[in-house]
Amino acid sequence: MSDPTTLARSARESLAKGLNALQSDPNVPPQLVELGAPIAQAMGALHQIERSQGAQLTPHAEVALNNVRTALSQLQAPPNPHPAVIAAMEAVAASLGMVHA
Repeated sequence: MSDPTTLARSARESLAKGLNALQSDPNVPPQLVELGAPIAQAMGALHQIERSQGAQLTPHAEVALNNVRTALSQLQAPPNPHPAVIAAMEAVAASLGMVHA
């Protein structure tokens, strides 16, 4: 099993790909770009875990997990998702297992 710092970094990098997918496409409607807010919050919490080398696992891990779950739920909600939302959803889903570990 990887250490918390490595897991946090890997999860944050995956989330960054998801956030980038939403923010880099100029054709993504603004209401979909706003779905990036919980992704950014999770990334901030994971960064705190990285910065502390795992010493500040609590409460940041719970904050990250809750925000990743929220982001995934919101990304799955649209009935006909934009391709950028699909890319973001895949990246967020990939990070969920790392954050949950």
